[in-house]
Amino acid sequence: MISFKEVEAKGDIIEKLKLDEGSIVFEIYRVRLADSSPIAVELTYTPKSIVGNLSEKEFNHSFYDYIENTLNLKIFHVD
Repeated sequence: MISFKEVEAKGDIIEKLKLDEGSIVFEIYRVRLADSSPIAVELTYTPKSIVGNLSEKEFNHSFYDYIENTLNLKIFHVD
């Protein structure tokens, strides 16, 4: 994890996530690993209205696992 914070969605984020002005998103900046080696830097914006109150703890394992198995939401598309 490089950074994890709540921010107000702006510009492209509002448009791409189809949010209202003033919506709060989690901005998650992290390094992705494969076999303990870094393979990518990832910047994710996730609407707080969908995932609720998150903490960095949820990202210690798998964010996608948390979304699907803890929140019981289905991920249809990641861009």
